[in-house]
Amino acid sequence: MNKILHFILFIGIALSVACDNTGPDMTAAGVKQQSQTALELDNGQICLAVSPDVGRIVWFGKSGGKNLLWLNDQTSIEQALKKSLWPNYGGDKIWPAQEAIWPVIYRSSFPASHAFDGKPWKVIESGRTKIVMESGTCPYLAIKGVREISLEGNSAVIKNKLTRMQNNPFPVHIWAVTQIRRPEYCLLNMYDPGAYRIRSWSRQSNSMQIFTREKVLFYPTNQDGCLNEKIGCMGDFVAGVFDDVIFMQKTSFNLEGCYPDKASIEVYLCREYVELETLSESKLLKKDESIENKVIWTILITASVKDIAATAEILNHNRLSTGL
Repeated sequence: MNKILHFILFIGIALSVACDNTGPDMTAAGVKQQSQTALELDNGQICLAVSPDVGRIVWFGKSGGKNLLWLNDQTSIEQALKKSLWPNYGGDKIWPAQEAIWPVIYRSSFPASHAFDGKPWKVIESGRTKIVMESGTCPYLAIKGVREISLEGNSAVIKNKLTRMQNNPFPVHIWAVTQIRRPEYCLLNMYDPGAYRIRSWSRQSNSMQIFTREKVLFYPTNQDGCLNEKIGCMGDFVAGVFDDVIFMQKTSFNLEGCYPDKASIEVYLCREYVELETLSESKLLKKDESIENKVIWTILITASVKDIAATAEILNHNRLSTGL
């Protein structure tokens, strides 16, 4: 298996995925470069690929299996770039500031960051099961990001760090947005049962169907009437449940910290994909100060997606058996 996944570009790019032995199952986003490579990590259990040139994770799944991440098609990316709109590449990336103050920071609602989303990250270290990459400095926030990604068994451990390079008036947080293929449903762990928050960008009335069982929030993703709606809560795991695997993301949270959405985990429903989102607390950093967090991605096997209680038990067992 090749350790480098080659991209073929001409503004748009098609990705040849070495992780998937069944043939290409996705198309990577378009960029305005002439050549590009993605770095693959594979420990025999799971496979993950990072594209430093667009600053994101572009592949995650079982070794030899399918990609669980959603990537946008070449035509949509190319059209967005031609119109100078925000190009939604897909995959997993970091946004360093809360959405409510984007217009103040960036003078527009998008792009989310001129140095993080869709921009090149420098590879600091690269091996068979570990990669470390560093962003450029965001001029609007005066911060630089570092992501350390390593494979451990059936998990990918992602350590994120933001460092302030100069004094700046805006607070920052580590908001990781992972776009995945639409699963059967999502589960969120609630610290406070029933304490969740719904945000809607839809013109339709809020009709989201949500079910709770003890400290687990069950969110079916077949609700096309609830597109562009987000649910979030304070908790330490969020998961997308597919027909044969569970994609779990686990993170820690600080009950005394500042969370702009009053949530440390969120799920956003879109027609083409679902977003699993983890958020650190928000802090106003001085020069040379940093904020860090860790997110663990785990692939778990499920016998039946119909048995929601059993699936929730699998997640809770993993939550307790692996620490942050």
